[in-house]
Amino acid sequence: MIACRPGSVVQRLARRRGVQTIPVLLRGPADVSSARTLRGYLARHGVPVIHAHDRVSQHLSVTATFGGAAARVTSLRGGDLPRRGLAGLLGRVGVDRWITVSERLAGDLAGRSVDPSRVSVMPRGVAVGTCDHPRGPRRGAALAPLGLASHAGPVIVTAACLSRHEGLSQLVTAGAHLRALRDDAVILIVGAGEQRHFLEAQVAREALSDTVRLPGFVDDIDPLLAAADVYVAPAAGNGFHSAIVRAMAAGLPVVATDTGDARDLIAHERSGVLVPPNDPHAIAQAVHRVLSHPEWAAGLANSGRRLVGERHSVAAMVHGHRKLYAQLVDGHR
Repeated sequence: MIACRPGSVVQRLARRRGVQTIPVLLRGPADVSSARTLRGYLARHGVPVIHAHDRVSQHLSVTATFGGAAARVTSLRGGDLPRRGLAGLLGRVGVDRWITVSERLAGDLAGRSVDPSRVSVMPRGVAVGTCDHPRGPRRGAALAPLGLASHAGPVIVTAACLSRHEGLSQLVTAGAHLRALRDDAVILIVGAGEQRHFLEAQVAREALSDTVRLPGFVDDIDPLLAAADVYVAPAAGNGFHSAIVRAMAAGLPVVATDTGDARDLIAHERSGVLVPPNDPHAIAQAVHRVLSHPEWAAGLANSGRRLVGERHSVAAMVHGHRKLYAQLVDGHR
């Protein structure tokens, strides 16, 4: 069962898969009404574990379970580390088990006075091999909603929240460098966020409307990944790049900035290409190099897909979560 905002993308996806949802407004950490709704549901149905996936839901889960029997789990994927000192005391002590997607984030939690015995590392799982590259009608169908049904040149894609720390401005600038090398290439920046208007203005200012497109949020990114030739991750932050894993699973060669967990996911020039942070020219050069050497690009893609299959399978993630839930339930009896 998933507690989520009514009408949200999460609710639509859950219903599509036949998963029961609990409509909760989730208006903020101090949303007493949502906490009361959750608390009543937990009590009526005897829910043994509540699993929060962001800072707002973490605070609500702590409030909703205060004095109750449910075990509290919080997943951490990057930017929501608990605060230091007294300001973050509730966030640290109100969680029975933290789940991080990488050892790096587990170390960051330890630096915030979180007991390492309460931290489990579980890489995010993805389905491998579901996006074989379509050429011909299927590729055209995937690109048609973007007005690119007849586009014959290379397609470069990134999927991210359109926020400043994702480095997307660097990718727009890289588009100008890439156009000088490959005037038939198109870059798709897929996602929504507060930086959209800024990025659109940058595209217009640099006269890149034919090279860089911002199609907005897409419910299912898999068709676009399947239609693409290269995936680029320009983020300069230190978070876990789950989109990189998904692109590698789809069989795409990946160009990423050499920061955070990207360097743990990618072996440079063996399962992808790493470039220096904040270097649009290096991004463009790396993409051009991948596009210019299709056999090498195929080798990068195959190595990346194999690595994801070994370390980031859905089966391993599901097994890890089920095992953890069972341990917590046993410990709360």
